[in-house]
Amino acid sequence: MNIPWKKILILTGFSVIVILLGWLIYYLFFRSAITPGRPSYVQEGTGLPGELPGVVNVNERPAVNGNVNAGLPAIGEQAPEASAVARGSLTQTRRLTNGPVQGVTVAPDGSLIYYDEASGKFYRRLADGTVVELAAQIFHDVENITWAKQANQAILEYPDGSNILYNFDQDKQYTLPREMQDFSFSLSGSKIASEIIGPNAENNWLITANPDGSGIQFVEQIGNKMEDVQVGWSPNNQVVATYRESYDANRQEVILIGQNHENFKSFIPQGRGFEGQWTPKGDQLLYSVYSADENFRPKLWLTAAGANNFGYNNVSLNLNTWADKCTINQKGTAAYCAVPEDLPLGSAWYPELAEGVRDDFYYVDLKTGRYSLLAVPSGAITHSASQVYLSPDESELYFVDQTDSNIYSLDLP
Repeated sequence: MNIPWKKILILTGFSVIVILLGWLIYYLFFRSAITPGRPSYVQEGTGLPGELPGVVNVNERPAVNGNVNAGLPAIGEQAPEASAVARGSLTQTRRLTNGPVQGVTVAPDGSLIYYDEASGKFYRRLADGTVVELAAQIFHDVENITWAKQANQAILEYPDGSNILYNFDQDKQYTLPREMQDFSFSLSGSKIASEIIGPNAENNWLITANPDGSGIQFVEQIGNKMEDVQVGWSPNNQVVATYRESYDANRQEVILIGQNHENFKSFIPQGRGFEGQWTPKGDQLLYSVYSADENFRPKLWLTAAGANNFGYNNVSLNLNTWADKCTINQKGTAAYCAVPEDLPLGSAWYPELAEGVRDDFYYVDLKTGRYSLLAVPSGAITHSASQVYLSPDESELYFVDQTDSNIYSLDLP
């Protein structure tokens, strides 16, 4: 009897090919959908560069892996119910105002203060939801507002270039030089810092002064570099601004400018376009920079910011957003950040590309660098936050929406 070895070998080979093809289809199309893997070098809670992770939420409850999709459900699926409290998923929002506002700040007593564009008045929203006038005076067409930390005085800038300081405790108004711009109050509110921009570059200076504009002291000549100067008084009153100077094609050196010409240590972050904000004690800076590695999108970092250790313990937080879309709690232990769900390439150069992109909110532990998804805002509009604020007791998170310029809030656990 002749054994048909040729046929057996052909059938065996065909069977092996079918098995291999089946395994390959499973591996490529089904395995990744069932068990999404992460490279072994990525630590839990840090995420991949540019990836918005779902790890453990702020309440230590499991969160959904990957980006949370709060959009329309798939056909045949029921839309998830929004939680009343931020627990790392779809979360209810409340609108607190009835028209465009600006100049929002949170007073030390926890009340919410804002300028209503329609009425031209400032209002205070109390904890029980009652809204009262902060002052009887009407301020028409205010373009920009800078508050003292005590929320009792503010510098108002107008489209024609005029500036005033208004003291709400005393109901007094002071006219400031028109050449002043880019203001910042010291922690106590007893001093201001600003740029003075004249008709010629040699007349451009970084200065300090009393809030009413008296007692001007010239700190540093800035020439035509005003776009690279970020005025911001440090909590210890030593630093009044940061300055960015080109270091190479991909980086800028960041220099601290003291009010008394101190020679502070500089720092070279891994990117350009440095924008930062101080923690309440002034020992750290939460900042954002962009680079080609991030497709020219801003990325959050955290670094030490003391006079002698500026740039030490520099840690990437792996969240693609701007530092000014974050707010830091009073203890300086955590930040709450609005993070665009899908930040377009090149948005660090053109921030308007991110307008209308939905923001999710993240909790960032500033001691460990770990972060977690806090809330995906629900509502009839796509929420994109221009500013973020936190109540002193961390029970509410406020944000101004870019779509309608109203204030919205999220309840925190």
